[in-house]
Formats: sequence, structure tokens, C-alpha cells
Amino acid sequence: MKHQQGIVLFFALVVLLVLTVIGTSLAVSAGFSARMASTSAERVEAFHMINGAQLRLIEDEASRAGDSRFVTVTGTDQVTDASLNVNSDIEFNIETGCRRSSTASSASLFGCRHLDVTSRTTFGRNNRGNVAVVSAVEQPVFNIGG
Repeated sequence: MKHQQGIVLFFALVVLLVLTVIGTSLAVSAGFSARMASTSAERVEAFHMINGAQLRLIEDEASRAGDSRFVTVTGTDQVTDASLNVNSDIEFNIETGCRRSSTASSASLFGCRHLDVTSRTTFGRNNRGNVAVVSAVEQPVFNIGG
């Protein structure tokens, strides 16, 4: 009978060891899941910041009329939104005829400048993650050359 009590103690210790390993692995897994969720939330926040900064840039440039970078830029121009830590590039692509629109005009009166607005920012620990959004802009301008 005394011999069996030692075996029960041995099995109890083995079960305790197995439960400890399972509990530790679950705790590590939960911590890893929490970090992944936090990183995902930071990425979504960065994406919203980029969209907001890009929309503000496009609206600001549209309100400047003839002084707009959409009208004057010939290569690439960089713009920084310091409040949101977003860097944007306005890149001129080509000037062509405009697409059809509901407002009638002479075919040779307007030309359209096609530009890409690329906005990017970093996020996460040590700014290791980065997100970029590219929007195409078509800016109508008077066709001076005829």
C-alpha cells in the first residue's frame, strides 16, 4: 500500500507539469494575439491618417485655383503634413485632352493634367511598418496652345 502512494504522487506531479506547460503556452499565445491586434489597430489608424491628409491636400490644392500645384508642377513636388506625420508626393504624368463630362465645352478649349498623389507614413514600434496610398488626379486647365 505504501508503494502505491508514491506512484500516485508521481502521476500527480506529471499531470501538474503538463498543466503548467499548457497554461504557459496559452499565456504566450494570448500575449502574441494581443500584440497582433495592437499592430492591426495601428495600421488602420495610419491608413485613416493618410486618407485624411491626402483629402486635405487635394482640397487645399483645389481651392488655390491657378496657384495650385496641380496646375504648376512639372515633375515631382513633395508636401509634408506635419500634424499627421504624412509625406506626400505630387507627380505630374502627362497633359492630354479631358474625358467627356456633363458640362459642354469646346473640344480644344480645355486640356487635363494627369497627376499622381502618393502619401505615405510609418507606424508601429520603431516605425517599422509603412503604409502608402496613391490617388490619381485629373486637373482641367485652359489649353493655351490651341
